Amino acid sequence: MAIITRDDGVLGGEPRIRGTRVGVRHVLNLIRDGGFDIATTAEQLDIDNADVQSCIEYYDANREEMAALEADESDLVAAAAAEGRGGDR
Repeated sequence: MAIITRDDGVLGGEPRIRGTRVGVRHVLNLIRDGGFDIATTAEQLDIDNADVQSCIEYYDANREEMAALEADESDLVAAAAAEGRGGDR
């Protein structure tokens, strides 16, 4: 079974599979948004099916944390888009 870990210096501290730069949210995005199943997701990311399952379990057990990370990302994207348009002119 994969061990989910966090390190401030890797992926901005987001939860990821230990020994990789594969983030939990990335795995879940492939499944949720990409429509991939566990085996296809594992193949695409060169990880084990058990690693994918661990990410799903982590995500399910930590929904508030994951929602906060997604909200932070949305805020960053919106700020970057506004900056690209010249800010609040």
